[in-house]
Amino acid sequence: KEAICFAVLANETISGNSSNLKQVTGASKNTLLGKICLP
Repeated sequence: KEAICFAVLANETISGNSSNLKQVTGASKNTLLGKICLP
């Protein structure tokens, strides 16, 4: 189950979609979560 969650978050980041909801987190705007680091 955890691997599926990380796969979904990675897909959202690669696609450029925000992964958080500002209404839930209290953030001022929707943002990407995570960072892509290539070897």
